[in-house]
Amino acid sequence: MKDLAELEREVDKIKERKKRIEADKAWETSYARRALSCSSHTLQYGFICSS
Repeated sequence: MKDLAELEREVDKIKERKKRIEADKAWETSYARRALSCSSHTLQYGFICSS
């Protein structure tokens, strides 16, 4: 059976992982990412059409 200290370490690891996941989700839904995506697609379209 796990002791209290080991369980606390596991909970801390889970909390750290949750923070990283939330940060990744924030980037995925951010306006900056959307703007970068839109501008890169616009440039790609421009290169394709100019060929």
